[in-house]
Amino acid sequence: MWRDKTIASLEKRFYWPHLRKDVGTIVKKCYTCQVSKGQSQKTDLYMPLPIPNDIWQDLSMDFVPGLLRTQRGVDVDASNIAKLFFREVVRLHGEFYRSPQTDGQTEVTNRTLGNMIRCVCGDKPKQWDLTLPQVEFAYNSTVHSATGKTPFALVYTFVPRHVVDLIKLPKAPRVSVVAENIAEEIIAVKDSVKAKLEATGLKNKVVVDKRRRVKVFNVGDDVMVFLRKERFPSGTYSKLQPHKYGPFKVTSKINDNAYVVALPDFMNISNTF
Repeated sequence: MWRDKTIASLEKRFYWPHLRKDVGTIVKKCYTCQVSKGQSQKTDLYMPLPIPNDIWQDLSMDFVPGLLRTQRGVDVDASNIAKLFFREVVRLHGEFYRSPQTDGQTEVTNRTLGNMIRCVCGDKPKQWDLTLPQVEFAYNSTVHSATGKTPFALVYTFVPRHVVDLIKLPKAPRVSVVAENIAEEIIAVKDSVKAKLEATGLKNKVVVDKRRRVKVFNVGDDVMVFLRKERFPSGTYSKLQPHKYGPFKVTSKINDNAYVVALPDFMNISNTF
C-alpha cells in the first residue's frame, strides 16, 4: 500500500526510467516503514458500510487513547473536544445521525495515521502532536485505493501544492474555469466515486469473507466479550489481565457485526461491541 501511494505521488511530479521498480525496492527496504507498520486479521465477516450520496453526509469519529504525554503537556477534556467538534464540523456541515458502533473504516484510518505519525516522529515520540498538521496534509493528498482519488480532490476538486511544487513556480498564467464546468465535474466525480466504492465493497466482501467465519448472536444470548488494550480506562490495563470477560447478556443488535451488551457499571467502558 505504501509503495503504491508513494508511486502515485511521485509520478505527478517526476519521471525517470524504472521509477516504479526503484520506489518498490526503496519502500521494501525502508527501515522506518518496517518498524512502524502493524498488521491485523479479522475473524468476523466483511460488512461494507453504506455508500453516502454526497461529501460530509457520513462522519466517523473515534478517540485514540494511550498516546504519550507531549513535551508541552497540553491536555483536553470532553468539553473542549465537544466545542472543537461543533466549531470545526457541525458549524460548517450540519448535524449527523448518531449510530454508535464499530466500523473497520475508522480502525483502518486510525492505524494508517498511527503508522504515519510513528514514521515522522522517529526517535522523538513525545513530539507527536507537532507532526499532526504534516500527517493530516499527507493523508488528504494521497490517493486512496477505494476511490482512486485523494480526499482533497473529492472535497475541493483539486490537490493543494506540496512543498516540492514550490521549488519552481509555473510560468503559465492561471486560467479561470467556468462555474458550470466545475459543477458538472463535481457531479461526475461524485457519481464515479460512488460507483467505484460500491464495486470495491462487493469485491472486498467476496475476498475477505472466504477467510472469516460467521458468528451471529440474538438478544438475550450470553456472550463473552474480548477487551483490547484501548478498551481499558487509562492506567488500568495490565498484560496479566484476562482477555475475555463475561458472560453478559446481549441487550440489542445493531447488525450482524455489532451488538450492545449489558456490562456492569463499574467497568466504565462502552457497551457496544
